[in-house]
Amino acid sequence: MFIRRAFFLFCIPLILMGFASAHAQATDERLAQFEQIIQDEMAYYNIPGTAVAIIEGDEVIYAQGFGYRNVEDQLPFTTETRFRVGSTTKSMTSLLIAQLVDDGLLAWDTPVTDILPDFALSDSELTAQITVADLMGMATGLVSNTFDAFDWWEWEIDSLLDAVATQTINGEFRASHNYNNEVYALAGYVGAVASGLEPTLTSYQSLMQTRLFDPIGMASAIIADDHSQLGDNYAEPYEPDVLSAAGTVSRMIDAPIALVAPAGGVWVNIEDMAKYVITQMNGGVTPDGARIVSAGESRGHVGARRIARFGRCARLRRCTLWNGLAAQHVPRHPHAPA
Repeated sequence: MFIRRAFFLFCIPLILMGFASAHAQATDERLAQFEQIIQDEMAYYNIPGTAVAIIEGDEVIYAQGFGYRNVEDQLPFTTETRFRVGSTTKSMTSLLIAQLVDDGLLAWDTPVTDILPDFALSDSELTAQITVADLMGMATGLVSNTFDAFDWWEWEIDSLLDAVATQTINGEFRASHNYNNEVYALAGYVGAVASGLEPTLTSYQSLMQTRLFDPIGMASAIIADDHSQLGDNYAEPYEPDVLSAAGTVSRMIDAPIALVAPAGGVWVNIEDMAKYVITQMNGGVTPDGARIVSAGESRGHVGARRIARFGRCARLRRCTLWNGLAAQHVPRHPHAPA
């Protein structure tokens, strides 16, 4: 729950584009009020560090870090601090798939077995029905095994396929919601194979680098579990320490995601995350004006076109951001300046 709250706090400033537009000439007083809201929420939710960006048009007009990225050493959280963005990675993976659809390498309704012949479930009829879009819709009926996450670090593609093959089927296909990281991760490897690559983490990393991170200008973006690859400025994970005084946090184990990276493995700083959001807001056009996905595919991603209720699409304004919570409207914060 702590991680979800931290993620939500990170997302709110990126979603509140209207705040920036309505107050482009914000006074120092309003800015101070805005920053106080962030600090109040951090204190309320016991969050040691976060970063905030406000976007207007194609520009980041405000970016600031708050608190600490490393509590023990009192290292500040800055705009250059890398942090894992969790399931927002899913929207990046589906954007990658949209690019491949643009290139004619696959279609949203391509059966998964056409690309991954070893994909098989306990129900052969369901196996044949599941398409590329379904992998990203959270409505296959497949129920993830919670304990599988303990083994992610050692998985290769065969292990991922085996795990999905043994998942329980519970609920009507395309009509019931079951959050499933393993199924979503398969979409990244469908993309790799459709691109003529092996279904490996390295292939997925390469595709994301060349098709998303480099064109958008996300120099800090990286898919990694090894902290030594993150440089000197990255956020350590924390959780409330329920055995200590209120407001105390303790360091968490940053468990490796490994092959399940297409469902949650991206690290990035707030400045580059803002570039990604601008690209989404522009319908696939980067802050520098380069189109990386067609307007049609940008508007017609998974959630809007195929699995309207549960889909996670690449367009943040149309799809869920975290466990089914829609981000189409954010109510005004009770402490926000009038």
